[in-house]
Amino acid sequence: VVTEAEALDLWLRYRQMFAPPRKIAVLLPESGRLQAAGAAIRDGFLAAYLDNPAGSEVHFFPTGDTPESAISAYFSAMDAGADWIIGPLQKESIEAILALAGLSTPVLALNDLPETFNVPPGLQDRIFGMSLSQEKEANVIARRAVLSGFQRAVVLAPDSSWGERMAESFQAEFLHEDREIVAAARFLDTDNDHSPMIERILKIDESKARRNRLENTLQMSVEFEAVRRNDIDLIFLAANTGQARLIRPQLRFHDAGDIPVYSTGRVYTGLPDPAHNQDLNGIRFPITPWQLEHSEVDDMPELESIRGGNLAALFAVGYDAWSLLPWLELMSKDPDFEFSGQSGIYHYGNSANLSREPAWAEFRRGRPAPLAPPPVTGTSVVAQE
Repeated sequence: VVTEAEALDLWLRYRQMFAPPRKIAVLLPESGRLQAAGAAIRDGFLAAYLDNPAGSEVHFFPTGDTPESAISAYFSAMDAGADWIIGPLQKESIEAILALAGLSTPVLALNDLPETFNVPPGLQDRIFGMSLSQEKEANVIARRAVLSGFQRAVVLAPDSSWGERMAESFQAEFLHEDREIVAAARFLDTDNDHSPMIERILKIDESKARRNRLENTLQMSVEFEAVRRNDIDLIFLAANTGQARLIRPQLRFHDAGDIPVYSTGRVYTGLPDPAHNQDLNGIRFPITPWQLEHSEVDDMPELESIRGGNLAALFAVGYDAWSLLPWLELMSKDPDFEFSGQSGIYHYGNSANLSREPAWAEFRRGRPAPLAPPPVTGTSVVAQE
């Protein structure tokens, strides 16, 4: 454990020792389906670079939708003398570059590295991956639920491959010791009325069935109020904004408004819209610190690439891609060292993929507001940019 003054001294000494890369190549899509994502990351990167150029040169090399385009961009970067590669973005393109014979340049990929990737000799602790993985967000939600003392969860997810991945990721992290999933359901994206699903998972349908049996037995109507089950600690809702706007009010209607609801970052478009997000009030979700700090329309930079906030999380990733570079070597050597950035807090985990701890928010009055952390133990040195 170090004091704040000692931490500052360590930070200053390390920055003096670190020699920034002379020439950095950034490989981002400028065409194809990821073009908009590439533009948001590019503008975030440039914002951070212009804040602190550190004497480095930055060159951008365009990629497209194919791994071949990324390989071409990589060799163009090598011809230009790049000594660091940032990118590419698409997983297939990352795999193609990492599979190249003779790879000798450090890489900070903008997505997760393949699970089976073996770092080439000479590049140990010089190949990294960073991402906004939604599967990892579901893991983080489960860990937060555990820290909060929750034991019994309901899982609601769309009937899609994405929904299954979110449900499986949450359950894989949550289901340990005595914790359990007491109910799970899938819904269609086209559904508007989720009452049958909600009544089933809350066992309200069973309560109504008991009333019917009683009335049949007595041959008379009885005053009755359906009662939901009371053994649920939290609801994990994997949903986009539109789906959540329908499901959250229907949970309240069925007397489940007091059960904490956690969702992935997809529940927030990134576009400040309090008038339409009132129905999301109470939902807790991971978010980037940058989005929390820019939760009002007037706070948004006038950048076309951000699209009013819809791609703000990627802007934050781009910002951190530059800001992280000076700390990667230290992070790989010290697992307790953390970097506090615009997209989250990063540290070096059990693989070359950096672990990200997001910020946390709760919808209040239609706006994302900071959510206080559950109590945690342990102390780490944190670097901030």
